[in-house]
Amino acid sequence: MIIYQISDLHLSQWYYPGHTEKLRKIIKYISENGFDHLVITGDISDNAMKSDFDILKNLLIQNKIYDSQKVTITIGNHDIFGGIQRASDVLKMPEKYSKINYSAKVKYFKKEFRKLFKKVFWPDRNSFVFSKKIHNVLFVGINSIDHYSKIKNPFASNGKITKKELSALNMIFQKYEKKNLIRIVLMHHHLYKNGFPSYGTQNKIWRRIENFTLSLRKRKKLINYFNEKKVNYILHGHSHEIIKYKKKNMTLLNCGGCVLNGEQYSNIFKLTINSSGIKSEIITIK
Repeated sequence: MIIYQISDLHLSQWYYPGHTEKLRKIIKYISENGFDHLVITGDISDNAMKSDFDILKNLLIQNKIYDSQKVTITIGNHDIFGGIQRASDVLKMPEKYSKINYSAKVKYFKKEFRKLFKKVFWPDRNSFVFSKKIHNVLFVGINSIDHYSKIKNPFASNGKITKKELSALNMIFQKYEKKNLIRIVLMHHHLYKNGFPSYGTQNKIWRRIENFTLSLRKRKKLINYFNEKKVNYILHGHSHEIIKYKKKNMTLLNCGGCVLNGEQYSNIFKLTINSSGIKSEIITIK
């Protein structure tokens, strides 16, 4: 089985038109080079706009892969809150983010990509936690985005897995407890302390800000939880880099630098699953 991962597309026809062209090449490459499943781990749109979601949908349709059996998607913070395009936007953030209806945005995302959520198991329809079984692989998708808070989440970019979501996760893992499946978790937030050099974030002052605004609450507990549930791989984005790393018995892939690398090419992850095990590698698309 061949699985590709992309993340953090930050599509915006107004601010980042180059991202659409990169994505067009990525989808074309994937569809033409043989694959079983594509996973997209959040931040589809840079500013939570329908027109940006439509760009992705149309490219998947054009390549005849807009199908739940071919693609699995999860949500990112930009898909709910949008982002900052100008320096002046920083001053408007508290007012903008406090007016956003979090639940409505999540429901809208699920509605926009409803064809990709067919034949999935929803333990709780009111939470964004689901599973999808493809061949011998169990994909578990999670919304890791925290609600806005002026104190705890001032940039609307921090993450949190709620008790309600943990309960839904327990139901999924219990359902497949006795099944001999490869378990792959899909979420947006990374599970390491911000210490890797990120594209565009070399400044030490900005790094301190980033440590406070790109974090996932109770990260260590979540790592232990997934390890106990015998998760094999965790695929995510959020921090804009391409990194493969280990936590406990799990391998984690961050594809957040898929298009946001400051270069003309794109990097994506490829997982090959066969009788020998699981192999992951970076594929560069020019």
